[in-house]
Amino acid sequence: MTAAPQAAPAFRRLRAAALALLWLLPACGPLEPPPAPPPEPFRAPPPEPRRATNPSRESGLWLQAWRDLRERIQPMAEKMHKLQKFFAENDLDPLLELDPLTLETGRLCSLFHFLDRECFTVERDIYIDLLERRLARPQSLPVTDGRSRLKDRFAVAMQRDEQRLMDIESAIARYEAATGRDIKIPNELTPEELYELRTTVRRMMDDTRSKVDVLDARILELQPQLNVPVHND
Repeated sequence: MTAAPQAAPAFRRLRAAALALLWLLPACGPLEPPPAPPPEPFRAPPPEPRRATNPSRESGLWLQAWRDLRERIQPMAEKMHKLQKFFAENDLDPLLELDPLTLETGRLCSLFHFLDRECFTVERDIYIDLLERRLARPQSLPVTDGRSRLKDRFAVAMQRDEQRLMDIESAIARYEAATGRDIKIPNELTPEELYELRTTVRRMMDDTRSKVDVLDARILELQPQLNVPVHND
């Protein structure tokens, strides 16, 4: 049986040659007609696909709700990216190594505002919040009996996008708290005020460096739990 596919072309050529010889040889008596080919086996036609005569109104409502949700996400995501731009274009961490006792007043005041608004830790806080949210969420989709209905698939997609919207809104709130106000530089400070500011900034820098170490350790703790690549730069 395994040789049949290879023998088929040769068999067709021999059969064609035999039929040609039957026409070319002189008649020398009655010839047996060639055997009739076997009848084709009966194959039932495939069933026509089922079409819903009245599309589900409930599924249509779910689809519209999902579309409305995605339309809300787009402008929120764009807003978050704009707020991220400052931190993406400016590496603030090296400022924590400055000596506040030697800074001129303008840079000292700017550094105070960065520290006061937690600009050095805001992205770490956002990232940890995101990791913890994802860790608390179910890591697999809900199981439905039999074939999932269209409504169920919409519900899963909406739940995923609702969680994404919550993550974006939380990040926006943190970014706005860090960058939402203008930095005001006083025109003049007395020697006493300047000394107090330098002392305050130095204390805030020490506290911030300690917090950065704690947050970085927490990130390294959370990343493997969600199979996030860990980069030790």
